[in-house]
Amino acid sequence: MLRALQQALSLNEPARSCRVLSLPTRLFYAAVTPLLLQSPKTFEVVLQMGADLSGFTPANQLLNVNLLPFPVLPLL
Repeated sequence: MLRALQQALSLNEPARSCRVLSLPTRLFYAAVTPLLLQSPKTFEVVLQMGADLSGFTPANQLLNVNLLPFPVLPLL
């Protein structure tokens, strides 16, 4: 999703040149472990972001709607 957002930006947008890194899950959790001492609530939010939510039926299948390309225009 991040890469699709990045590709949808205009060529002169600074965010288009940002790199998206893939980290192993254990390395990511090891890097954010100091948050547990500083702010347990923030650490819990990070854990929730990493939760595996697979197994749910996608909404487009429930509604029998085809996926639309990103971004959906017009936005108004």
